[in-house]
Amino acid sequence: MRPSIRPPSPPHRPHTGWVPLPRRPLPILSPHREMFDSLLRYPAAALRVHAVKRGLRAPPRASRRALAAALVRSMQVGRAEQAAAAGESTYDSRDDTYPTLVRALRERGATRVLDLGCGPGLFAEALRDGHPELQRYLGVEQVEGLVTQARRRFPGSPRFAFQQGDIRERLPSPRWRPDAVLLTFVISYLDTSSADQLLQAVSRAWPGAALVVAASFSTCADLRPGVPEADRSALARRALQGDAAAIAAWDTARLGAYLRALEDRYALEAEEMLPDGERLLWVARARSYAGTAQGSARQRRRPWRISGKRRRTAAASS
Repeated sequence: MRPSIRPPSPPHRPHTGWVPLPRRPLPILSPHREMFDSLLRYPAAALRVHAVKRGLRAPPRASRRALAAALVRSMQVGRAEQAAAAGESTYDSRDDTYPTLVRALRERGATRVLDLGCGPGLFAEALRDGHPELQRYLGVEQVEGLVTQARRRFPGSPRFAFQQGDIRERLPSPRWRPDAVLLTFVISYLDTSSADQLLQAVSRAWPGAALVVAASFSTCADLRPGVPEADRSALARRALQGDAAAIAAWDTARLGAYLRALEDRYALEAEEMLPDGERLLWVARARSYAGTAQGSARQRRRPWRISGKRRRTAAASS
């Protein structure tokens, strides 16, 4: 099933049938295009040296685009950590989207929720108030300052826990099995290669869980050169309603790569436009349980390591 957004004949159905899905191998595209393109002016050897200085993995066969994407992500995380340490707000509240997300979890009977990229715990507060049947919640965030903020919101809570970790490198290992995994407003922060590897890892680690993905169209696609940045939100809304002029203002290659990564591992259960008319929601299930650690009761699941050449399930390594 192709996760293209169809014409809005029932209300709140988005429209992105015009987004082309690339073939594999997926192109490596960064959400920070200007910084990414500037790094691509350097040879791979120079990028590798810079990556090693920053403590990043730099395999000998890593391409120049892969090295540039890793450096961009590292710099963006560093800026977020500095902002969090200074007490600056790095996240929008997005309260208008939270009721829809909470409803999606309630309707599927999700009582054990794993939130990858949880930020400072704003959505966790909405989930606590709107989903009383919730039993367990684990939020994972790379920026340590945001984890600290989230923990302050839930002092001593037996149901809500938060931990620091880079989900691009290694998934968490909760003692309980989640029945829903959240990737809300996370995908658009990742380059297309990292997003692809993350979706693969999540589908293998927790194939039985509902995957809830939310994303802003305006941060998953790029305005074409010459289009005013001030028009971004309005053009996103018009494009999702099928306006041809607004559609032409966008380069949707990156969005198409995200959708391809999702389509290849998951079958959609639902898709809809969130209330602001610019953000989108997908609920999906992994296409297959075969060969995964959860596929057999005799297999003990271990976290799926995303980076590195050797990616083995617990069954393969035992």
